[in-house]
Amino acid sequence: MTSLSINPIWRIASIVTIGRIQAAGKGHFGNIFLTFDDGPHPVHTPALLDLLGTHDARACFFLVGAECQHQPNLVNRILQEGHAIGNHSMTHRKMSRLPFREQWRELAAMDQTLASTSDLYRVAIRPPRGEVTLPILAYCLFFSRRLVLWSKDSLDGSRGPAEVVQRFRNDPVESGDRILFHDDSGVAHEALSTLLPEWKRLGFRFDADP
Repeated sequence: MTSLSINPIWRIASIVTIGRIQAAGKGHFGNIFLTFDDGPHPVHTPALLDLLGTHDARACFFLVGAECQHQPNLVNRILQEGHAIGNHSMTHRKMSRLPFREQWRELAAMDQTLASTSDLYRVAIRPPRGEVTLPILAYCLFFSRRLVLWSKDSLDGSRGPAEVVQRFRNDPVESGDRILFHDDSGVAHEALSTLLPEWKRLGFRFDADP
């Protein structure tokens, strides 16, 4: 996804599937939902957790199974500090290039990793790059899982902290927004060091949601 807001088709899909596919979050007025993809990272994830703790903010971390196996203590820290965890596949491969069975294996292997390292079962799923394929939809429907996307993309994977901050000032967050960040670099931490205090002054709260 290259735009700040996700394609409106997913908002329609959320209605059609009665919330099984989600872009924006749900909750009380004033809640926004921070999400972080591609971790856990041994340096950047702990720094983000420290920052979130300072602002009493909760988030959802969509983790990669291979990284979880290297950082099991960090997975447990995420949970202990009140954050949610989601399935971001086992190895973060490009799903559309994989056969049906291999796409299922990517999700199932991550499910097994979370179950073995943290006793988590049936967590929300976000495919790598937000790339929703028919096999992924089938997996979510078959196993009664939520497919969680986002309503705003920070573009922190391709922009610097100052530009990320300015993008959100140009297109302010709204209640219910689910925002995509990444915790495999320091950009999100730097940008959120500025944005979190600004959003708090506007009255927003930060919910883990999934």
